Amino acid sequence: MSACRAFIFTIIISAAFTAASCGNSDRNDKPHARKVNEYAVVVSDNTALRIDPMIYSARIVLMRKGTRLAILDRSKEKSWVGKDHDYWHRVRLENGLEGWAYGSTIRVFKQSQSGSIDSYVSNLREHEAETLRKNLSGKWWSVNRSGDFTNLCVEIYENGQYKSYARGGKAIEGEYNFNFNDESIVFLNGTSFGQNLKYINRGNMYHLETQGGKYEIRFKKITEGMAEPPPDEETETEKPRSPGEEDVKNPN
Repeated sequence: MSACRAFIFTIIISAAFTAASCGNSDRNDKPHARKVNEYAVVVSDNTALRIDPMIYSARIVLMRKGTRLAILDRSKEKSWVGKDHDYWHRVRLENGLEGWAYGSTIRVFKQSQSGSIDSYVSNLREHEAETLRKNLSGKWWSVNRSGDFTNLCVEIYENGQYKSYARGGKAIEGEYNFNFNDESIVFLNGTSFGQNLKYINRGNMYHLETQGGKYEIRFKKITEGMAEPPPDEETETEKPRSPGEEDVKNPN
């Protein structure tokens, strides 16, 4: 009888121990997530959303400057990334995608500051537009895949105006603005080539190309910094010479 009681007692103790272990396991495995009471805006171009809170973790997606985020959690400790020492934040994009973003690449807002986010993003866009107008201003001529100049030109001015023409053709003039979502220049009165242009930043160099259509057109800048159109001046429609072209035509 005592052996039977001992056996039953052993079973009860084992079951209790197993239940306690499972309970602790559940508590340990459950991720700690805070209630969403903070939001953020991406302040650096091509900010990485990563799977884990570490710089070597795989990237989920690259986020554009001005992207809005909901903050779900934060790393317990700060970590170094280059010269920056900051927290990692677990964030959620407006499309539901979740991951980790480093603190120095975002601007955090409390829930009580949510009304300030629109104003902050607007100022961020204004500053970005000003920088783009300065960097993209100049005369751009179309080139083929070999880098030879072809027949299309667009002049972009820092004051928000532009002029587009084909060699020997009539110029189209007007104002332009930027579509930051797809990184393009929108020409409000159209262009001689019938499309808007995508701007691509590679290092300190910008490139312009069409976004689609039947033919891909690329443009190369040949003149830097044009603040505004010259007054009462006829459009120069002679295309520039390709490198070495003059030597070929005049071998002597």
